[in-house]
Amino acid sequence: MQTVIIGREPDTDQPRIILPHQSVSRRHATVTALGGGTYMISDAGSRGGTFVYRGGTWAQITSANVGLSDRVRFGTVAATLGEFLARVVGAAPRRVERNPETGEIVSATR
Repeated sequence: MQTVIIGREPDTDQPRIILPHQSVSRRHATVTALGGGTYMISDAGSRGGTFVYRGGTWAQITSANVGLSDRVRFGTVAATLGEFLARVVGAAPRRVERNPETGEIVSATR
């Protein structure tokens, strides 16, 4: 996976996740696969901040390693990383597998 840009209105041909919410910057953050089910999220100097839910609280990050089931927040828009990655546009189609009992995304592949 190449780097995915997360933003309100990313003006790029790169794969991207568009979150049309006022708390999300135009170019808010990036997500890059590191392998082994681990991803690096990096804030791109956003106004609303990038957060990871750990230990029962939201921690603001500049960069962090996360998995698909980790909850992340861009501005005030929150979901699991897997749910966000299922919304990638401008890339090859993804295959998303969900846990049949909980509905949570357990893997997302190209």
